[in-house]
Amino acid sequence: MIRILALAAAALMVAAPPASAQSIADRVGAVREGTVAMRFRPRPGVCANEDGGLRWIRNDRMNGDWNPGPCVAGPAVVTISRASGDAVSVRLRIGVRLSDATADLGEVPSREAAAYLTSLAHHIGGRSGNDALVAAAIADDYDVWPDFRRLVLDADAPMQSREQAVFWIGQSETPISNLIALYDDLSSPHLREQFAFALSQRRGDDQAVDKLIDIAKHDRDAGVRKQAMFWLGQTHSPKATQFFRDVLTR
Repeated sequence: MIRILALAAAALMVAAPPASAQSIADRVGAVREGTVAMRFRPRPGVCANEDGGLRWIRNDRMNGDWNPGPCVAGPAVVTISRASGDAVSVRLRIGVRLSDATADLGEVPSREAAAYLTSLAHHIGGRSGNDALVAAAIADDYDVWPDFRRLVLDADAPMQSREQAVFWIGQSETPISNLIALYDDLSSPHLREQFAFALSQRRGDDQAVDKLIDIAKHDRDAGVRKQAMFWLGQTHSPKATQFFRDVLTR
């Protein structure tokens, strides 16, 4: 009898691998109804206001005080609401312990969390999609380019999520050559308008200004050309100034 029990226990151990061996998607998917929480390390320079709302991201292109008040450091805390076996909402807070969840995954690897959250944005839009992408974008040691590019090019994904992915690619450390190459794959005028804004945020980059000028001259959509010209004016680049002089003196 003891031998039978031992064999049964061994079989259960094989059938149910420890949580550390399961993917985040598997662990979240195990909760059909309720809320799943997890925490991960954000990239350096990320902090929040007292309510846990993202306040500051400091890097070469994005730095500033988004909201007045104290700047609180801490882990990124994400909650995922589940209903009928599907993720239906995502919420992000920084350094704030959220209310009790049905399942708490504890601290998880940043890159794995970011990849999983980006996958959710292929199906969830609105604030939840935005929170998922922001959480991924601030995850430590995560390169947004491969996963976010796939999202941008996913015609079945919510447009708002695709636009946000373009924005965060622009804010990331991905080379300007990657960002510029993305333009040729953007069939939607909405995405190309967002692309023009993303280019304008690459402050002091002549290649970004050159591409904006090219879009202002040649994009097939008048609305996109107009947006490119607007964002060119915000760059304060001598090249942009010369472009406008040329347009006005034709």
